[in-house]
Amino acid sequence: MIVRMWEAKVVPGRLEEAVDHLLTEVVPDALAAEGCLGAEAFTGVGEERVVLITRWADGPPEDWEEGAPPVRLWVREHAWHFEPAS
Repeated sequence: MIVRMWEAKVVPGRLEEAVDHLLTEVVPDALAAEGCLGAEAFTGVGEERVVLITRWADGPPEDWEEGAPPVRLWVREHAWHFEPAS
């Protein structure tokens, strides 16, 4: 299993829109992608930041990404891949 952690710093004042975009567009898209085992969205405590955690059987498909929102909602974004420590 591969876990993808994607984090974005949200444009000030746009946190609600960013969360809505993740929950209505990105999470369902991830869950529909082949090999996706789960997807969860989080917000930063006291920060305008969002995190998306997706779990994949063998890693996300090469053509899958969180995608760009229809309007500018984040200032920057990063993604990391992890695997279980054994």
